[in-house]
Amino acid sequence: MSADPVKKLRALAKRLRAKYPEASVSPAPAWDGTDSILSEFVFSLLLAESNPPQARAAFERFRSEFVDLNELRIALPDEVAELLGEDDPHASERAARIRATLHDIYQREHVMSLAALAEAGKREIRHYLESLNGITPFVIARVKLLHLGGSTVPVDNTLLSRLHKEHALENAATCESAGEWIPKQFEPGQSASL
Repeated sequence: MSADPVKKLRALAKRLRAKYPEASVSPAPAWDGTDSILSEFVFSLLLAESNPPQARAAFERFRSEFVDLNELRIALPDEVAELLGEDDPHASERAARIRATLHDIYQREHVMSLAALAEAGKREIRHYLESLNGITPFVIARVKLLHLGGSTVPVDNTLLSRLHKEHALENAATCESAGEWIPKQFEPGQSASL
């Protein structure tokens, strides 16, 4: 029988806080003329299965290449993938997700903005986010955590694999279920940063 995942999770969080005391989750860089929620969507799509320096570099390339997110939305998939760089093994998939999500948002809102979500109720936010084309649980969790008052942890496949390796999750846990389960294992106000 394996050790209690809750104990393993708390021990892992404690080790990581000790090793990286200054680590924190930072919101997406600003993109002039774009609301912070939509900027976070794009940055989070770049960050999933990547790392912050690579995501920031790709985000900066997008900002220098495209006037706004509408121009990114209508860019050719190969053009977007090329800007992501050869070192991104998920470039084609990431480009397709970015374009699909931005296109879906534009179809629904008739403008490139998600500012209205800041005024929506929790159920409405959840339904809206989960129904977007190209979206992942990681992106939903990150946007909710940083901009919409959600109590969740963004978990991508890389983090999920690490948590499974550390036996800090049940074997059947998915990115989405782990993101919802992790905050419940810590006292309110206690950092669950991983």
